[in-house]
Amino acid sequence: MYFSKVQIALSPESLQLLSNGKSLAYAAHKSLWQLFTEEEKRQFLFREETQKNGIPMYFLLSEKPPEQHPGFIIQTKSFAPKLAVGDQLAYQIRVNPTVTTRLESGKRERHDVLMHAKKKLRDSEAHPETIKQEMEDAARHWFAYSKRLQEWGFELSGEPYIEKYYQHKLKKNSRRIIQFSSVDLQGQLTVTQPDAFLKMLCTGIGRSKAFGCGLMMVRRV
Repeated sequence: MYFSKVQIALSPESLQLLSNGKSLAYAAHKSLWQLFTEEEKRQFLFREETQKNGIPMYFLLSEKPPEQHPGFIIQTKSFAPKLAVGDQLAYQIRVNPTVTTRLESGKRERHDVLMHAKKKLRDSEAHPETIKQEMEDAARHWFAYSKRLQEWGFELSGEPYIEKYYQHKLKKNSRRIIQFSSVDLQGQLTVTQPDAFLKMLCTGIGRSKAFGCGLMMVRRV
């Protein structure tokens, strides 16, 4: 595996996008696929961050090193962490938490976890802060009490902290708009199964991976 830091190479074209108020971030997101021209389907995870100058940058984890591209400045290194049972790691992850419910008709319907929690309190007289707390608790519970933690090879050291919550609306074409939510979580974990944990790092967690969710960033503590 390879871990890469990808920055946009500022050019007259990219500056023109910014001055017009258009989505440089989405244009760059689509361009990331050009770094893997031989791949028939996505074999990488990525996370977008905004730099102090307002320009997005990206962290990528991929099976193959990304190709050089005139639109990006790319720094790549091999990713092969040595992990052992009991290792303590700090983590950051952007996830798209969803829950599936069954309607009376029997049809299954997927919901954003936070908005689903908010909807439950829609007809109540709950204080806005109470609603906010319920929404955040729902997101923490989705991650901290997932039945897949053992499968992913780690256990959490305390409740995750919610850094940010986003609602995304991306225009894919003139007829289709993609909407999803993401939550930035961080905290500490303990590795319980190194091989399973490494597999999770490489494959990611949750949905919307094609839009920058699922990549867990870790460091030793």
